[in-house]
Amino acid sequence: MRERTTLTETSIVADAGRVPETAGLPARDAEFIRSMATLFIDVLDEFGTAMARHIHEHEPRLSSLDDDEAVEATRASCAGNMQEIFSMLRAGLRAVSHDTPPQALEYARFLRGRGAGYDTVVGGYQYGVAMFRDVLALE
Repeated sequence: MRERTTLTETSIVADAGRVPETAGLPARDAEFIRSMATLFIDVLDEFGTAMARHIHEHEPRLSSLDDDEAVEATRASCAGNMQEIFSMLRAGLRAVSHDTPPQALEYARFLRGRGAGYDTVVGGYQYGVAMFRDVLALE
C-alpha cells in the first residue's frame, strides 16, 4: 500500500505559509503551474465539452458512438481527468498521489457496454491528451 498525501495535510502545509513541493521546480515555476491550474479549473466544463467534441470528431472508432449520451460520457471523463491533474498541480502533489477519477472508470465501462474495445479507449485518450498538450502549450 502506498502512502498518500491528503488534502488536509496539504492544507496544513499551505496554511503554515510553506509552498508544497512541485517536482523540484524553482518556486517561481511552481507558482506559475499552480496559477495556470487554477485558471483551467475555472473553465473545466467548457474545456471538457470542447475536448469531447474534438475526440468524437477525430477518433474514427468513436464515430459510431456520436449520440448525446456518448459525447456526455466522454465529456465527463475528460473533465474528471483534468480536474484530477489540475488539483494535483495546484496542490503541488506528486503524480503518484492520485487515483483514477471515477468518471474515467465509468467511461471505460460505458464504452465497453457499447461494444467499444481497448483500442477505442486508448485512441480517445490519445486525441484528448494531444489537445490538452496543445492548449497548454499556447498558454
